[in-house]
Amino acid sequence: MKENFSSYSHILLNHEDNNFSSENLINHFLILEENTSIQRLIKTILLDKKETSIGRSEDNDIILSSLQVSRSHCYLIQERNEDTKGIYYIIIDGDKQGNISNNGLIINQKKVSESYLKHGDIIEIGSEVIMTYFIDYEGKFQEQKIKIIEETKFKKLMVDTLSHDNKDNDEIFAIKSHSNYDYRVDELLKFASIVNLSPHPIIEIDIMGNILFANACAKINFPNLLKDKLNHPLLQSIIPYPETIKTNLFKREVKVNDFYFEEYIHYLKDLNLVRLYIFDVTARNKQKENLKQILDYDLKTKLPNYRFFIKTLQKTLASYKRTEQKLAVMLVEIDQIYLAKDTLTENTENHLLKYCSEKLTKIFRLEDTVAYWRENQFIILLSEINDISQIGTIAKRVIKYLNEPFISNNKKLKLNINIGISIYPHDDENDTNLIRKADQALAMSKKYGENQYSFYSPKINYENQEFIKIKNELNHALTNEQLTIYYQPIINRNNSIVALESLIYWHHQYKGLISSEYFMDIAENIDLINEITLWVLERIIYEKLINIHTKFYEMPIAINVSHKLFKDKKALNKFIKVLEQSPEIAKNIIIEIQEISLVEDEESRKFLKKLLSLGIKITLDDFGVHNSSFNNLKKFPFHYVKIAQDFVKNIKDNSQDKAIVSAIITMAKGFNMEVIAEGIENNLQWIITQELDCEYGQGYLFCKPLPFDEINQLLNT
Repeated sequence: MKENFSSYSHILLNHEDNNFSSENLINHFLILEENTSIQRLIKTILLDKKETSIGRSEDNDIILSSLQVSRSHCYLIQERNEDTKGIYYIIIDGDKQGNISNNGLIINQKKVSESYLKHGDIIEIGSEVIMTYFIDYEGKFQEQKIKIIEETKFKKLMVDTLSHDNKDNDEIFAIKSHSNYDYRVDELLKFASIVNLSPHPIIEIDIMGNILFANACAKINFPNLLKDKLNHPLLQSIIPYPETIKTNLFKREVKVNDFYFEEYIHYLKDLNLVRLYIFDVTARNKQKENLKQILDYDLKTKLPNYRFFIKTLQKTLASYKRTEQKLAVMLVEIDQIYLAKDTLTENTENHLLKYCSEKLTKIFRLEDTVAYWRENQFIILLSEINDISQIGTIAKRVIKYLNEPFISNNKKLKLNINIGISIYPHDDENDTNLIRKADQALAMSKKYGENQYSFYSPKINYENQEFIKIKNELNHALTNEQLTIYYQPIINRNNSIVALESLIYWHHQYKGLISSEYFMDIAENIDLINEITLWVLERIIYEKLINIHTKFYEMPIAINVSHKLFKDKKALNKFIKVLEQSPEIAKNIIIEIQEISLVEDEESRKFLKKLLSLGIKITLDDFGVHNSSFNNLKKFPFHYVKIAQDFVKNIKDNSQDKAIVSAIITMAKGFNMEVIAEGIENNLQWIITQELDCEYGQGYLFCKPLPFDEINQLLNT
């Protein structure tokens, strides 16, 4: 277990320790280790000058041979504390003229331009030079040095006795290769290291893995070190030497219990030794982790953010290019958040985002990445896809689970979901392009309506260009009366016209007459649909008023109404006001809606009931699609139910479609609703639907849509 390392270091290395009150008992040393192809050197250097220069040039006080060292790499300045009369040193990068060194100055793993030196500071110049600043007091260091000198001389160790300033006889040791010398490695290294006074753990082992030396700090912080030996995390995988070693100094991070350490491993091959310098980086790692949380995670949803997602996608793509696996990018948009921003409080909106985050996290696998993209969008990385068809199933599941009502303050809020999907490598192999194409697919899904998903396809590029073009032209068409209304008859069993459905056509300048199927989705997407609906209503009322003595005036006319009208109070109130101004005509207006979900909304119910009070009849259009169900028919008193033409089309050959049509008719009649079969194109379809007890039909068998003049003539013949 790690003991109080920081407290130990503080006691040992308090800054004031550099300023002892008894100056005569203090010496300041640099312990220099230089390991180059030219020489292997260990020196102890007494600092007693006002200035000491270090570099490759012979003009320096301390001359180094490493090519990683500049000619004038750095220098030390001696300063005196006037209060304590103690001496301390400042080390400065570069020469005295202010020119900085090439490789800089590293002190305790941090690059500095200058620094006050503290006892135990480790100074690195490149990867070949390490110096340790050492304060000796009470002469203990000098006593130990003399003892080792005597022992090494006895062992015939070759020692160069030099002067630190080339004038006096203080010993500096240069250890040279010699085939005959033998010496006590452990004691020499005790002298040449920071020994027990170092604030950082230092360990030395031989090539057999035997621990030759561990300083006091190492023993305090790692009490099991001597017992565990090479099994200790700090010593694992260090022996034997790497065979293809290109450098003598390595760095790695090691975890011991709950603490993290940065370990510098110095291989001294000529001495058959490995020296380890160890630094506690637990606090630094925690700061990095906290910073990572801030940079890579969204605070509201607690999910990874766009930055994290992009990095994960890039990393995954790099590995998948080698394995040829598939992945998908799924962009999920929650529309209700955007639509209800004016009414949602910030707290409710945050709760809603968290609710969606939790739902999405539960849906996807652990190996998938769910991230918060922006505003009301989430993005998912689906990895390891074996079958592309599975993606559609997953998208449906997302829509289903997020489509469940969200309850806040005892109020239900229904969410509308749209999803865009791109697939690697089918759609692209680049991370940015995959995200962009998922966004394009999302835009396509919105054209299909709410609660839809879409895959990217090459057509989207073309369709997007067309979309922008049509958007601009459609605005122009509405203001310049290029739109016109066509009418298609609804027929009873006696082949008599009982009502008309209004259909919008566009007299396009270049493309001629265009049906509403071509542009109504775009109108809905750019929020022009309500303006068009109001224009249709006003136009029908105008045409009835100017033809008051014709059958057209009395003929019921159906108008298709988008679900967006029910969400736009201003447009809806104007729609009702127009009807209230012509009450007699309003009685012959039929409103067709497609979204069964509208009846589940209380506000929509109120507006529908208001329409009923004006004598307006309501048709549920395209029943059988748009998530319709028989159970929903009883929730609102519709007058008519229109069977989707998809079921009518194959009624002769598809027994399942025939059964569905029969069930719809039976159910509707049970609720006193009349049924209209649309899309009838031949006599057999009409005969079968009548046999199933359908009262009304609509389609090209009877009549194609006609402009006002032609339909008026048809009605009066």
